[in-house]
Formats: sequence, structure tokens, C-alpha cells
Amino acid sequence: ILPLDGKYIYKIGPGDVLHINLWQSTLGTSNETEASIVVTDKGNIYYPFAGEVLVNGLTTNEVRKSLTKKLSAFIKTPQIDVSVEQFNSHRATLVGSVGSPGQISITNVPMTLLDSLNISGIKEQADLSAVILRRDKKEYKININQFIASGNKIENPQIIPNDIIIVNQLKKKQIYTFGEIGVGEIIFTRDDPSLTAMLAQKIVKSERADIRGVFVFREAYQDTFIDVYQFDFNQPAMLVMAQAFEMRDNDVLFVTTDPITRWNDTLTKILSPVITTIKAQAVVEAVN
Repeated sequence: ILPLDGKYIYKIGPGDVLHINLWQSTLGTSNETEASIVVTDKGNIYYPFAGEVLVNGLTTNEVRKSLTKKLSAFIKTPQIDVSVEQFNSHRATLVGSVGSPGQISITNVPMTLLDSLNISGIKEQADLSAVILRRDKKEYKININQFIASGNKIENPQIIPNDIIIVNQLKKKQIYTFGEIGVGEIIFTRDDPSLTAMLAQKIVKSERADIRGVFVFREAYQDTFIDVYQFDFNQPAMLVMAQAFEMRDNDVLFVTTDPITRWNDTLTKILSPVITTIKAQAVVEAVN
């Protein structure tokens, strides 16, 4: 789990351009001096009378205090303002199914993962449910769709320098159908569809179908087991449960012709050629 980031503070680095304003009073008049200075690859700047000043890793406020101290030896009560004119030192990288792959600058305004995707743009087939964020030799899988849907901030972390964001393409998933719903497959790429959506895409072949015998077969976590979900659509509440039941890649959807009183025999006929152990789960009992 990617930890939530704390308060964001921009630190100056090589390549940044600093804008420095100096106000000083001379014989009752006030003079203003402006300068745009590029931070060297060693993290230094050169400013008149202050000489070479190390600014790498400092905030603009810290640079202002350092210059004020150095210039006080030559100027009475110098008034100095320091800001970053160009942000060039800190970047994050976006690759994959994005509109503009490459690096984006990180500025003094905090940027979230969703901000970076909006800047770069995303392609139609981008999988926002499994965005990869690489940081400090660790890899995090982030579902930005959850942030969009529910506002879960954990799924929209703040981007920091050197982050690598990988947006993969949606993988084609398939569900296999058998029995009175027909033999075939249904291809989908977006979020896992509901059982209701899958049934709506198929037409039952005949009146022989038993609406009490709609089964979903799913590979379980243990190789020797298969989860079997039974749906009895004679029960009105089952329509709501089917809408909430998400189908997954490689699920098998089977509509039987047999009376529900013989559904155990149906399972045995279907599964005995390929497995030795069956774990049956009735949705009525499994759904709270």
C-alpha cells in the first residue's frame, strides 16, 4: 500500500531558473534589481556581492534568508524576494497507454496521479484500474477508477520527483458460455461486468432452460478446487444479487435444462471429466 504523502515542499535543483528581486535604499531613494539565474549542475548560483551560493535542496525561503545574510555585509537592510521562474530539475515519467509519453515537470504546486494523467492524456484503451507507480525501487498497483468513483485518496497519490507511471492497455477478458445459453464466449475489456449484463448479451435457446439452474464456475485460489455459484431466478432478490455479482476473466456461465432438484447430478456430469474435488457455494447462502 502506497503511504499517504505529507506536506509538499518544492526543493530547488540543477536546471531551475530563479527570479531574484532586490530592493535597496540609497540616499533616500529606492532601487530595484531583478535577475534570472540558472542553477548550475553543481546546485549553485552566482549573485553579485554574495558570490557563489549553494541552493540545491533548499526552498525559495531558505535561499532568500541565505542571500539576505550575505548581502547584509554590503547593503543596509536588503529586501529580497526569491521565486522559481522555470521548474526544470524535478520530473516524473509517464509511459504506456498515455497521450504524450515522456517526462512532466513537477512544480511547487502539488501534483497527484490523476493530475499527471490529465496533463499527459490517456488513450481509449488505457487500463485505469491497474496503473503501476514505481518509486524508490518499489512498485505499487493503483486503481484510479476507485478514486474517481468514491474519492478514495489512497488511489490518487501525490507524485514526487523520479516517479515512473506506467499505464497499461486493457487486457481482453473472456467468459465462456454453455448449456441453454449457447456455446460460445463473451469478450470484455472494461471493469468486470455483472452477471445480469452477461445474461443480457445472450439469448436462451429454448424454453427448456431452468431459471433456477444458472451456474457460474470459477477457478478457486487452490488448484484442486473450483467455486460454483448457483443462481435461482425464481427468487426476486436474486435479480439484485446478480446485478451485484461481478463476472471475472475465464469464468464459465452455464444454464441447465435439468430440474433444480437434480443440480448436484448436473455438476457431477459437467465437472467430473476435469476435476476431482468440487466446492459448491450457493449465492443465497454466500451473499449477506
